[in-house]
Amino acid sequence: MKTSRDIVKIFLASPGDLKPERQVAKLVVDEFNSLWADHFGYQIELVGWEDTVSVYGRPQAVINKDLEQCEYFVGLIWKRWCTPPDNSGDYTSGFEEEFENTVRRRRKERSPQISLFFKTIDDDFLEDKGDQLKKVLDFKKRIADDKEILYETFENSEGFRQKFNRCIAKYIREKSISS
Repeated sequence: MKTSRDIVKIFLASPGDLKPERQVAKLVVDEFNSLWADHFGYQIELVGWEDTVSVYGRPQAVINKDLEQCEYFVGLIWKRWCTPPDNSGDYTSGFEEEFENTVRRRRKERSPQISLFFKTIDDDFLEDKGDQLKKVLDFKKRIADDKEILYETFENSEGFRQKFNRCIAKYIREKSISS
């Protein structure tokens, strides 16, 4: 058992339609920390847009500063793409900006680690997609076509809990082996 802990910051990116899964992520991190932080010597800190402190400046730029401090990016997406982060037109959503910044950083620095999850969409929603869902499906197709990031799907909060728990355990196990 280690006597001190290193902090591992994980950024959780998603539009607001995945609130239950965001809450599950916090529970998974709390459970990991209570069970394994002393053993492995790593304390996980989950960082997300809802944790960003309100200050003057472009809101997404402020969130991006928190993102830059993280060594692991977990992206969740379902039916919503959300709104553009500013009026310049560079990105169509805050999630897109967070994801693209992370991928650029990963290519340059070989960090952060990236995990991407898509919640399964009911067939009823696929009949009349709407603009938000079309953007999500286009993004998923791009990820599949690029073959750069392996993504996973999940059906519900419990399915996400299991997959997220696996990601954390694998990352910390590998980190502790290499240190």
